Amino acid sequence: MRHILGHGVDLNHPRLLALLDRTQGVFRRQTEAWIEVLREQGIGNDIDLGAVASRPTVMPGAVLKLILQQGLMTEKDAWESVRKAVDFMPPEFYAPIPSPKEAVEAIHAAGGLAVHAHPGSVPDQDLMKEVLPLIDGLEVYTRRHKPEQIPVYEELAGRHRLLMTVGSDYHGFNGDDYEAPKKLIDIRYLEKLGSRVEWPVVERAG
Repeated sequence: MRHILGHGVDLNHPRLLALLDRTQGVFRRQTEAWIEVLREQGIGNDIDLGAVASRPTVMPGAVLKLILQQGLMTEKDAWESVRKAVDFMPPEFYAPIPSPKEAVEAIHAAGGLAVHAHPGSVPDQDLMKEVLPLIDGLEVYTRRHKPEQIPVYEELAGRHRLLMTVGSDYHGFNGDDYEAPKKLIDIRYLEKLGSRVEWPVVERAG
């Protein structure tokens, strides 16, 4: 799967909201299917997995984090359990998931920049490269990339004249300490986003 990020979007844009609603419907059904498998295996009976599924926004990763926090499964076993729950689903089940092209168009319609997240984690690199003419940036600097991958995606972004962004997301599934990105943001990225950047309020000491 190729993950397309939308930076600086209008969160209330109708085209974007419609796309997110379609995607969330698939993720919710995946989550419900996995919870059913876990219950059949007697896993998580002491915690309220149903409460996770009833959240307004949900995906299997939310259940995964809870399972790992409780020490009920290893991350490897948990992902294998997810696949057991969703692999039988027919192709039409995933039809609502937008194509990368549709996602990029919706992000642009909402006034945002489309960025391909952690390209080094995409198993089929040819599929990843298919979207390069459509997007605005490439998430080159992320803890998901090994050091030797960074120059590869720096060169790729430069060749396609893409902004090189920094990924700061942290899932914490394995209990690893968070490490802040050590790369500065490309000034062209900030210039393109302009007033859409929302800076956190920092109170002056004293």
